[in-house]
Amino acid sequence: MNDHEPSAEVAGSGIDARRRVALAVILSGIFVTIMDSSIVNVAIPVIRSTLHASFGEAELTVASYALAFSAGMITGGRLGDIYGQRRVFMVAFAAFTLTSFICGVAPNIEVLIAGRLLQGASAAMLSPQVFALVRMSFAEGDERAAAFGAMGVAIGLANVAGLVLGGVLIQADLFGLAWRMVFLVNLPIGIAAIFLTPLVLADMRSGERKRLDLAGVGLSTLAMLLLMLPLVEGQDRSAAGPGGQSRCWSRPRSLSWGSTSTNAGSRGAVSLRCLRPTCLATAPLMSARF
Repeated sequence: MNDHEPSAEVAGSGIDARRRVALAVILSGIFVTIMDSSIVNVAIPVIRSTLHASFGEAELTVASYALAFSAGMITGGRLGDIYGQRRVFMVAFAAFTLTSFICGVAPNIEVLIAGRLLQGASAAMLSPQVFALVRMSFAEGDERAAAFGAMGVAIGLANVAGLVLGGVLIQADLFGLAWRMVFLVNLPIGIAAIFLTPLVLADMRSGERKRLDLAGVGLSTLAMLLLMLPLVEGQDRSAAGPGGQSRCWSRPRSLSWGSTSTNAGSRGAVSLRCLRPTCLATAPLMSARF
């Protein structure tokens, strides 16, 4: 992505109130995409019982999002370069909000899986724009460093919020919607961000004409799929070697299920195998996939 110089207003000393709002709007994009990679894990047992889904179908609600998210990020970044980061940010956030609504009202597991796939694709368009907008909207030096530091905090909070907020929403059972609220909670965030973006963010893009390399898109998407598929599905394919050791780290869902057993008694427990040094050592590597 091109490193555009910030405008005179942006390059001024300090971060004024308007640009603090702009930073909050930008970071809301990375917050919801990261949060949705973990919030669904808490809701999986309820989704299975409500939609009468098999274990494999429940797996796909998690895997489809992760695969689409990781496979499309390179293309998402390129689209921002071509059409402008602010425009793609708004379009991607609108798509993410719409697909969250589709997931929230899904009448069956097939619609939910399709919605999660589209939600992951829209997240792949949205996330690269966050990095680009932070880089372009804040002056190089302490100001930009502070903005990127705030983004790191937002990513960390999103990972935690996904697990905590998911449990709270399901227990609260607001309006009798149960698990559906873990998706519908994205709607007010998305609507507010789309409304505020043109008010607080400038449309900065280069005058250079660019085009989308379709062959490159295909190759990069295929490469990311080949990289991510074993990481996402390796647990169920026994890809990590003997003893099923990959169950500790191949997905965040181990925090909510604890094991791959479908027995009701195993839900909600954390497997003690996850406390072994080998599992703890590999966990940071897996968190880097987003």
